[in-house]
Amino acid sequence: MMNSKGQAFSTFQLLISAIIALTILVILLGVLGIIPGLFNISQNPIDAMVNKLKDATTKLATPVHGGKVTFKPEVGIVTSENLATTADVGLEKEQICISPGDFMEQTEIISKGETESGEKPWVARNDGSMIKYKGSSREASFTVICHAPATRLRKYIEDDLGPEIKVEWMDGSSFKCACLESDFYKDQKCCLIVLRFVK
Repeated sequence: MMNSKGQAFSTFQLLISAIIALTILVILLGVLGIIPGLFNISQNPIDAMVNKLKDATTKLATPVHGGKVTFKPEVGIVTSENLATTADVGLEKEQICISPGDFMEQTEIISKGETESGEKPWVARNDGSMIKYKGSSREASFTVICHAPATRLRKYIEDDLGPEIKVEWMDGSSFKCACLESDFYKDQKCCLIVLRFVK
């Protein structure tokens, strides 16, 4: 692989440069969270939601679709407080609403302090502040939509997203997003995270 002067051939140098460049690219894409989306790799729900929440807060009225996430016992619970703290995008926990979305029929909706019955595999708090999967493992996807003020979020979903995202997901009979119910927060930015079936 060396010429008469003890130097590496230029082809070999090119190959090494290409391998180094590819390695750096893979590391960067992994850090940015792009690789899991490209290859449909399942991610930790909290990490994935934090990444997409950061993206959605800069793209108001634009659905930001997350990749595949896996709910397991060690990461089976997601809270709006955890997402707000970790994302650090200037949102309070009341401005983030986590909806069971496609899993609404499989979800027990409880109020804060209420004990779950255990009849359904999913549990969500009625103000959108928590969702939990109680089984051993479940894959899901999700969509994040942010708008300001919160009242525009409802209208945007009703008028522009149609059957893909249903307004009932954030305002069902017993499920209400805190940012739509509070007089203070309904005038602030509201971000809805909706769980979806994996396609």
